[in-house]
This record gives sequence, C-alpha cells and structure tokens, in this order.
Amino acid sequence: MRAAVFLCVIITSFQIFAKVPTGIDWYQGTVESAFKEAKKTKRPLFLYWGAIWCPPCNQIKKTIFSTKPFKKMVKKFIPVYLDGDEKRAQIWSDKLGTRGYPTMLVLSPLGKEIMRLPTGVSVSEYVNLMDLTLKKMLPISKIVENALQGKASDDDWKLMAGYSWYQDNKKLKAKTFKQLYDTVPKRLLGDRSRFFFLYMSAHLQENKKATPKELAQFIPTLESFLDSPRLIRANLETFFYEASDIVSRLFAATDPKRELFIKKWLKAMEDIENDEGLSLDERFSALAPIVYFHILKNKPPKKEGNKKDKKEKVTIKFPKAIQQRISNKASWVDKNALDSYSRQSVMSTVVWLLRKTNQVKLAQKYAIAELAKSSAPWYFISSLAYMSEQKKENKKALKWLEKGWQVAKGHATRLQWGTSYIMGILRLAPKNEKLLKEVSLQVMDEILVEDDAFYGRNKKRLQRLAKKLVKWNEDKSHTKVLQDLKVSLSQKCETVNVKNSCLDWVKTF
Repeated sequence: MRAAVFLCVIITSFQIFAKVPTGIDWYQGTVESAFKEAKKTKRPLFLYWGAIWCPPCNQIKKTIFSTKPFKKMVKKFIPVYLDGDEKRAQIWSDKLGTRGYPTMLVLSPLGKEIMRLPTGVSVSEYVNLMDLTLKKMLPISKIVENALQGKASDDDWKLMAGYSWYQDNKKLKAKTFKQLYDTVPKRLLGDRSRFFFLYMSAHLQENKKATPKELAQFIPTLESFLDSPRLIRANLETFFYEASDIVSRLFAATDPKRELFIKKWLKAMEDIENDEGLSLDERFSALAPIVYFHILKNKPPKKEGNKKDKKEKVTIKFPKAIQQRISNKASWVDKNALDSYSRQSVMSTVVWLLRKTNQVKLAQKYAIAELAKSSAPWYFISSLAYMSEQKKENKKALKWLEKGWQVAKGHATRLQWGTSYIMGILRLAPKNEKLLKEVSLQVMDEILVEDDAFYGRNKKRLQRLAKKLVKWNEDKSHTKVLQDLKVSLSQKCETVNVKNSCLDWVKTF
C-alpha cells in the first residue's frame, strides 16, 4: 500500500509541469516535415535536442528559453523541439550527430549543420551567437578554414569561440587550437580565453604523460585569468568542473606554488557565488572547486598493483567547515529555487555536492523531497539508489532502482532507467536469475517495438547492457538462464521492425 501511495505522489507531481517551454512557436509536426518547411520557406532551423529530466536542459530552459531576447530572436528560425523520447527521436540523434543532452543546432534551410550552440553562457551571448550565425550561415568548419588562412572577422572569432566544441564529433587537434589561439586578435579577450582553454584541454588530453614541468607554459596565462572576473565568467563551466584536473596536471603535489594557486582559484569562485546576476545553479556550482581541491589534496597516492587495488573506493574526510558551507548554501538554494526548471537543475547539483562531502543523510533528505516537486522524479530516485548502494544497503538500492524504472516516462528514458535496474540486479543480486530474466524481458518488450531501439542513446544503453551480461556470466555459472533469455529475446526479435538489429544484438552476449 505504501509503495502504491509513493508512486501515486510521484506520478501526480511531474504531470503538472510543462515539458515544452511556453511562449515559443515550436514547430508542430515531425522533424522530417520541419526540414521540408525550411527548404520551402528558405528559413533556417533552430533545433533543440534534450530530455525533461536532464539538469543542463532545464538550466537552458530557465536561463535562455524563458527569456524575451531569445523568444524574439528564435522567431527568425523554424524552432524545433526534439525530445529524446519522441517517436524516432534517437534515429534523428544519429543523423544529426548529437552528443548528449542538450544539443542545440542551427541548420541551413537545406538541412546542413551551421552551428552548435553552447551551454554555460549568458542569454545576451547566446542570442548574439544566433544572430551572427544567421548573418553568416557558414558551417563552422569553413569559418575555421578561413581563420587559419588569416581571413576571419571579429564576428567569425566570436562564432568559433562560442561554438560547442565539446559536442563536436570531429574534434580539432591541439595543434589547430593553438593556431587559432595564436591568431585570434588580443583585443577579443573573452574569445581568446576560450581558445586558450580549448588548446590546453586538447594538449593535456594528447599528452597524458607530460610532467608539470613540461606543462608550466600554461600557468602564467591561467593565473592572469583568475584576476579577471570577465574572463572567469566567459569560462564558468571550466572553472567549476575542471579545477582539480587542471591543477593536478600543471603542478606537482610537492610544489608550494600549487596551494597558492588553489587559494587564488577559490577566492575567484567566491565572487561567482555571490553574483546575483547568475543563475542559482551557477552560484551553487561555484562551490564545486572547494570539493574538488580538497579531494585532490587529501587523496592517497596511487598504488602500483593489480586492477582490484586500483578500484578500491577511498573515502575522503571533509572538515566541518566545508560541510557547513555546502549545507548552508544548499538550504538557501532550496528556499530560492521556486520554479520547476531551476529546481531540476540546481537541486541535482545540491544532492551531488552534499553526497561528495559525505553528507549523505542530508543529500537523501533533499532528494526525497524532490520526488513530490520534480518534473522528473526518477532522476532523483537514481541518486537515492546510488547512495543506498554506496552504504551497502543493496536491497534498498534495488528497490529504488525498481521505483525509478516504474515511474520513468518516455521510451528512451524508460530504457535507460530499465537497463539501470537490470545492471543493478547484476551487481547487487547476481544470483537472482529469475528477477533478472523477468525484468529484462519486460524492459525489452517495451523498447523493441520502437523503430529507434538501436539508434542513438538507446543503442549505447543496449550495448552496455550486453557487456554487463557477458561479464556476469564470465564463470559460466549463468549460462542456462542467459541462453533462455536469448531464446525468448530472439523470438521477440522476429516480430518487430528492428528484427535484424535485434538479432545481431542478442548474439553479442
């Protein structure tokens, strides 16, 4: 009875929230017909790809889509709202080359990609990027080509600096980013700072064994950025979430300069935390470097040994002062996040940072409270499952995973949460073959009737599940039930439109 009431409360809660941002004349019809309309009317398309549960998607809806400047600018486009759970949406994901939620594209009237718009920027910059894209209507690859030949205007540099490179399937090499960084006019400070980070990030990725001494070239420029509130705001996501990764690569643990650099970084974040012009999530995320740097300074050195040793979980203790600072700000956020978009975005960050600082009970309290407030409570249920599993409460973790799957909405979302439940069974109740087979067949019965079952995120989830099933049966102790499952699934494959892809997938485990 309690479970039924629990589910009823959750289902009622998210039904009252609007999935599609209002005040925008989103195209009514299929993506295919939107492309035809664009070609016919010679209007470019603005295409949003996201999900109702995705925190960054809700951040964009709050900080960009809900604003008057965006609503005015988007009228110049055919705006297409493509939810990942719509029919055939994952097929379009592959066609458009999307990389995670949200992906925001500007496409020409002929359907050619022109621009990938970023997250983590102000509405004024976002709208300006849309305007510049509209005026240029040149693919970013062509603009880069022109820039390398010395033919880029200031507007071109702004488009390249604002482009969402991290979502590009054809990422440029560090050498190219360095060329762009060396070429961009010095008067374009914000744009130049972004090329610096793109170059540094690519260089670090391509030179994983480089020593801090070999990477010292980056320190003076990065340090100068910490003195500039403007340049920090131009690169917020980098300063929030790449703090310890950057510092750990640029400074040796024994280098006394490292601590001074960290203090300077954290002082800069205090200004961001108190900036009333930023969103709640941005202000709360300014606390993330505190957590990252504390972990960096206190994690034990890597041990040489077997893989099992390397995977051992190490709990980092946090001082009361850090925990109190996070919890106090969490309380303030909870009181000030008054709309559904803000809450879905910032409360997920609240739960995450509380959990990272070992305040699990408080994190659970906030997550449970969101179940009756969130437009997608299954997202917070995943956090509750994870926290229960970390506490070795396996039965409770499985219950949460089951409930998350039960209330999840949309075929792609239900596959994601359904496969999470199955993989939870494999980890936490590996001997419960009956439950594994039962849930697997239910999850697959739902997804296999969809034409996009083996496209986009769906395909990746199914590939991941297949690998987990293979690992589960490494010792051959589950061969019989796995064979029974494969027979049942193969029979199902024969009845659906995705027959060939389905049968190929079954052969992989």
